[in-house]
Amino acid sequence: MMTRQPPHNLEAEQCVLGSILLQDGTLVKVIELLSPNDFYRDAHQEIYAAMQDLLEKNEPQDLITVSNLLKERNKLERVGGPAYLAGLTDIVPFASRIIHYARIVQEKAILRRLIRTTSEITSRCYEGHDDIVKLVEDARRVCDIDASPAGLPEKVDLAAAFSGPPPELDWVWPGFLAGTVGVLVAAGGTGKSYWALQAAMAVADGGRNSDLLGLAPSHAGRVIYLTAEDPEPVLVGRVQALAQFLAAQARDAIAEHLVLMPLAGRRLDVIADKGRLAALCAGARLVILDTISRFHTLAENDNGDMARLVAELEHLATATGAAVLYLHHVDKSSSRNGVADQQQAARGASALVDNARWGGYLCRMSAAESARLADAGRSISPERRGYYLRFGVNKQNYGILPPERWYERREGGVLRPVALAPIAASRSAPVVPLRNKTGGDDDW
Repeated sequence: MMTRQPPHNLEAEQCVLGSILLQDGTLVKVIELLSPNDFYRDAHQEIYAAMQDLLEKNEPQDLITVSNLLKERNKLERVGGPAYLAGLTDIVPFASRIIHYARIVQEKAILRRLIRTTSEITSRCYEGHDDIVKLVEDARRVCDIDASPAGLPEKVDLAAAFSGPPPELDWVWPGFLAGTVGVLVAAGGTGKSYWALQAAMAVADGGRNSDLLGLAPSHAGRVIYLTAEDPEPVLVGRVQALAQFLAAQARDAIAEHLVLMPLAGRRLDVIADKGRLAALCAGARLVILDTISRFHTLAENDNGDMARLVAELEHLATATGAAVLYLHHVDKSSSRNGVADQQQAARGASALVDNARWGGYLCRMSAAESARLADAGRSISPERRGYYLRFGVNKQNYGILPPERWYERREGGVLRPVALAPIAASRSAPVVPLRNKTGGDDDW
């Protein structure tokens, strides 16, 4: 019979140790969270213990000092040698996320302690030698294990904040911070699902060969795209349409890092199924819910209900470290009145937008815009303006709002950036010819 391995996460342990080696003053952020015994691998216990001893002596905890102390203790080769210590610094995506890594390590350690202690209690119950009162007391103590990751966060070290370097922020794309919640709002059939799929591909590949939208993602990561509106054949058609714009290397990276899951006709509730959702999204850099109304049964016009919904998404973002983007519809009157780009144009309660940290929008080109703008010097006909979409950000809690940009729908509905300029008053521009259009608005 195969022996099951105790719960552990070696990558998280390595990221904790690598973060401490990389950035001076990082150990103090996790010293109250972790002890050497919380690490699963013996080598990691030895390395962390050496770091703690250096901190007590008020010495730095870098590659040189940690290696030297381990060498003095005749443990350097036992932990893997200088090469292993140096390698720890190479696998850390962001040293600023050490709290997130430390909590993973701590949770696994708590699970191991629970398994070990409950096994001992079970054995004592079968043996029947213990006093029943003492046995019950010991069992109660097992239940009192401090699961601090679910409690309050650590306090800000103000002294370090005043004197230390500014923290490195982890942007999924400029303005959209990892571990936060964002919303993309657009009218039905505008193209928000296509935009979201292209954004997902850009993040999955890191934007190296796949940033068709011009989002400039910071680096590649795992993306979970859950769509509850479109069936699988539609999604496959979109992927095939996008393939012609992607190099083979980009397609391979996207296939490896993007999880595209059609949930049309199925139920996955953000609140009722939050455990299942968190497990599905573990390790993700970006999570997309298309559209949010399909992932809950709360009252969309109730501000309290929608605040609760966004709070659950914030919890998901905090627990996974991913940015969570949900798609939503604009109010019909806002769409009719041409104000779909306003922050409060979203359908339902205001908390759906107010409580997000990033908010984007997509709008169809209006008649007035087509009358004053030209594409490569050619005016845009009324029939052609349906191919142009205006994208912008109307809420961004971190950083300056970026300028609006225009996209043009290409073959199969693929969105590509396009530079539009005002028509010169002195001359009339030639009309952009109408290209063949495949399908209706719902295809986009």
